[in-house]
Amino acid sequence: MECALLFSLLWSVSTFDDVNGRVVVKEDSDAVLPCSLSTKENIETKIFDWKKDDHKEVFHYNGGDYYGHGITGQDKQFEGRVSHFEYELVNGNASIKITETKVSDSGNYTCFFPRLQPPQTFLIELLVGACPEPSVTSLKSTKDWSLLQCEVYGASPRPEVEWRNSSGNILNAKETQVTEREGSYDIILNTTVTKTDHYSCVVTQNEICHQISSKIFVYIHDPEESTQGENLPFCLNVNENFLQNHDDSPDVSNIIHHCVNICLITLKGFKKDTKRTQRLP
Repeated sequence: MECALLFSLLWSVSTFDDVNGRVVVKEDSDAVLPCSLSTKENIETKIFDWKKDDHKEVFHYNGGDYYGHGITGQDKQFEGRVSHFEYELVNGNASIKITETKVSDSGNYTCFFPRLQPPQTFLIELLVGACPEPSVTSLKSTKDWSLLQCEVYGASPRPEVEWRNSSGNILNAKETQVTEREGSYDIILNTTVTKTDHYSCVVTQNEICHQISSKIFVYIHDPEESTQGENLPFCLNVNENFLQNHDDSPDVSNIIHHCVNICLITLKGFKKDTKRTQRLP
């Protein structure tokens, strides 16, 4: 009797087959969640069921009928976005495709064959990420410094956001806002700079897009320059995002770059004239 009970317990444990996997995609792209029997037996007449987080009905197949084709009850989140591979059923393939994925689709999915002997369950984790390009701007400038702001909206999973100078050095910065809603993060990061340079806001997500950045050019007045030079703009900011967004307007880009170059050349000329004047008796 004890041996029979032990055999029964071992059989019940072996009927739950965990096959772990992970799928990572960018938001708005399609995701294929794999689920295939190792025996490759024909499952056209079988039953299999896909659920998210153990309760949301993603896809149900029953001998040729499925959600949207003879069966109702699919969760509204997945209506019209989930399909199976009909011609692969004969090979034991119960994989599904979710189209136009959203961050909210992230979670744990199960593919369950309830009537196989033994029953089998496959576990798949889906991670849908979003890596929007940061927006950079100068909030305030004086002759000595400029306050720069970097805004990242709707990123998922939470990224690392940094300000860097043209040498790649990380600058001291402060997160002025971090909010989260349904797995998406909005982050605002500020830094104060005191030198002329190109500055970059760098967003890092190792699992999704690795790194994406936006740049801004800042000119800070040199205190050694003549007072005549101080009458020029003491801080010129060129947002390279703006230039990229106006590729169809080359005149705008050329004018801005031209103004920056004129300003820098003029200031250097003033500086040389001042030093030469100081050496005269």
